[in-house]
Amino acid sequence: MRPRTFLVALVGSVALALGAVTPLACGSSSSSSAPAADPFVGTWSCSDTSTTAFTQPANVPLAMDSSTSVVTITDDGKGNLSALREPIDAGPPCTLKSTLNADDKSTTLIAGQACTTAGGATLTYTSGGATLEADGSRTTHSSWMFSGTTKTGAPLVGTGTGSGSCKKQ
Repeated sequence: MRPRTFLVALVGSVALALGAVTPLACGSSSSSSAPAADPFVGTWSCSDTSTTAFTQPANVPLAMDSSTSVVTITDDGKGNLSALREPIDAGPPCTLKSTLNADDKSTTLIAGQACTTAGGATLTYTSGGATLEADGSRTTHSSWMFSGTTKTGAPLVGTGTGSGSCKKQ
């Protein structure tokens, strides 16, 4: 099967002034004949963790955080998914694109997309994706670079990684 592009929501929570980012990704399933029911479509409850490393300001320790969210995934009938992540505990929503892999059970985030955190920093995703597990749950992973300013105007720069687990509601 050829890869297709899908919309995926990826955003979660990161500590300190950064504000928020942990990954969530989605995909679709289809066949060459009649479209199969898409196991990614629906509403998901997600728990995420993230680790953030700051290069500016200097000497800031690693920040580890967790967040929860509700992700609603829809399909336009042509296999294009839209996944809206609505954080329960931190950060604004963000929609990102990913590509369904040939196995129809995993996705790959399209690198270079950006979201803004609750703290005003810009996150640029470098990698990520999601996998539909045998029990019907969805696991996610992502990596990002970020930049912005602290509340005092000092530069805020670094990298982060995150992972998550989602269950259909």
